[in-house]
Formats: sequence, C-alpha cells, structure tokens
Amino acid sequence: MRTLLSVVALGVVFFSETALAERTRVGDWTIEVANSYSEAFTANDSGSTFGFFCYGDSCTFYVDTNVRCAEKSKTPMLINAESGSTYVVSVCVHLPSGDGRVRYVNTILDTDVLKAISSGTIIGFAFPLEGGQFKVVRFSLNGAMRATGQAARSVRGSSTGLRDSTM
Repeated sequence: MRTLLSVVALGVVFFSETALAERTRVGDWTIEVANSYSEAFTANDSGSTFGFFCYGDSCTFYVDTNVRCAEKSKTPMLINAESGSTYVVSVCVHLPSGDGRVRYVNTILDTDVLKAISSGTIIGFAFPLEGGQFKVVRFSLNGAMRATGQAARSVRGSSTGLRDSTM
C-alpha cells in the first residue's frame, strides 16, 4: 500500500516537476531525474511505455498502454522474456497529466520483473481486455538494467542500485 501511495504522490509531483527534470539516455531507455523523483522508461512504436519510477524510498515498475482501467483495480499480466515466462498482478493508478488528461498506469509490485529485464533483449506483457481479448505489448531491454539502477540510485542516494524493500 505504501508503494501505491508513493505512486499517486509521484503523479502529482511528476507533472509539476517534469519541465525541471534532467534527462539522459542509456540504450533504448531514458532516465529522468528531478528533485523528488527519478524514472527510467522506454517506449515502443505504438506509444506504450514500460518504466520504473522512484519517489522517496519506494520504486515500482509500470506499464502504460493507453488503456483505461478502474483506479486501484488489480489485473493479472503475463510476462515473457528470454529468462522465461511468469505472471504478475498489476494495480491501476490514475495519474493526472499537465494537460488535464489522465494516464492509466498499471504498476507492477513484483520482483519477477527484475529477473525478466536482467537477461535478453525484449520483454513482452499480455493482459486481458473485455470481450475475451488480450493486449500484448513488447519493449526493448537495451539499457534497462543500467537505467533502472541509475534511477534507483538517483533518488535513494545509494551506489548499490536496485535493492529489496518491504511493502
């Protein structure tokens, strides 16, 4: 729950600080560091985003596919990468954008994502839609480990990169 609250707080801070954020590229990933948050993310050719953001001492992965979801609803997702396949449960968070729209982000509170991004070049997510359909999104992992590690270090002030936390 603490991580979910951090994600919501991040949404408010994110859109007020985005213009002040420092951006760098690592492979196919962008790292954005501002005063109170850091984020590492990549986008695919369809405009979906896979990322990792940190606010305070909480970090979470997320997938933004431009599909509406009910606030705090839980959705199972399948993950597939060279390291193998697994499923995770995501939580929908509504983040207000600077232009008055809402981003519907599925946060993933599961360490299996770390294992998936640590090996291989592509990661895929499949999640259910209404009417028996699935949405499948794929993203590049080129630079993912370095970018997420740098995002975690930037907010935590630590040189150890990603680390365990208690939720």
